[in-house]
Amino acid sequence: MATIFPLSVRRLRFVFAGGLCLWLMLGLLHSSSQLFQLDEQEFQDRNGVPALQHQLDVKYRKRSSSSARKGRTYFQSRNLSANHNSNGVLVVGNLSALPRNNLSQIVLSKPKKPKQAKKRRGKKKKKSNWWPFGHESPAMDLPKLVFVMGFPKAGTSSIFSFFQPQGFRSQHWYCCNPQVDPQQGGPALMAGCMMKNLRTNATNIFDKCGKGIDVYSEINGPRRRVVDKQTRREGNQLDDGSVDMSTTGPRIFFPQHFHLDKIHDAFPNATWILNHRPVDDWVDSVMDWGDHLDKQFANEYYAQKVISKLPSNQTDMRHFLKTIYHDHMSLIRSFAEEHPTHTLVEVTITDEDAGERLADAFGLESKWWHHRNKNEKGTLQYYARHRTQR
Repeated sequence: MATIFPLSVRRLRFVFAGGLCLWLMLGLLHSSSQLFQLDEQEFQDRNGVPALQHQLDVKYRKRSSSSARKGRTYFQSRNLSANHNSNGVLVVGNLSALPRNNLSQIVLSKPKKPKQAKKRRGKKKKKSNWWPFGHESPAMDLPKLVFVMGFPKAGTSSIFSFFQPQGFRSQHWYCCNPQVDPQQGGPALMAGCMMKNLRTNATNIFDKCGKGIDVYSEINGPRRRVVDKQTRREGNQLDDGSVDMSTTGPRIFFPQHFHLDKIHDAFPNATWILNHRPVDDWVDSVMDWGDHLDKQFANEYYAQKVISKLPSNQTDMRHFLKTIYHDHMSLIRSFAEEHPTHTLVEVTITDEDAGERLADAFGLESKWWHHRNKNEKGTLQYYARHRTQR
């Protein structure tokens, strides 16, 4: 008896499990056989509203069927008529043609809910408040688009600080939005944006280089240092995208001298400001400025084949800077005379009445004029932070 009793319990477990499975299978077959015996009342919901129009969908569940892949119902695949009558009840014709062995593959499913648009995750971008004067800049007596056509270190920051506090969208060295400070902006540089337009043969040299800017106070900047793919040597990027290996040091991109025609073609009616200062003071400022600004000019003019050799000492460098200074002043004056659509305003930034002259010419207030960005070694070498342009 000790060995027979455990076996009887196991047998009872198998018999009970088998009976339960058989009962479930019979119930499933019974429910399937009753599927097409539903009368009109069973096809209506609790309120008596026809339920098959939008709430029930007869589909063929078999995934391997071609009709299911094509999105057809079981009735359409069997060429059976399945329509709704006036009461909204589904009427299926020729039920005798339905195979009884596939009744379990026909189901009544509820309609799918419409998909809701997914909410975008992440923080919303805040509107920038980089321009505190609204969208409209004030009027001036001269054409509003103003270009400073003189050299750097000749009052470009002071001119920026004259126009910007009076509500004009102003730019200085950086790109491509108006700035509130001449030494804060970017990270892109105006020189880089203009050189990109030259490489891509854009119709406008200022394309995408500052929409809505009123005053361009400094558009020059350092040329980008790149590595040549063939020689694997570093050099200065040229206007056409090639790499210059003729000079080892950095070069300045000086469009207000070497691309004067393209500036005129872009804005033929713009106002030009020719800013200047005593030439000896300008030479001292350039040679004392950080990032070897004097060598940048020498390398640029040498690569442009304006000079035949680079300055070899301080005396030659001073003579070179004085020569290009006077040459540039003469170029701007002669170009403005040949193109009278431009209004040329000259100002000596070291004069005591420099602010009053600008105010009288543009119809503005002179109280905003003051000297900015004086050359103090070790304090204002922000050019060195952007030697490699973006």
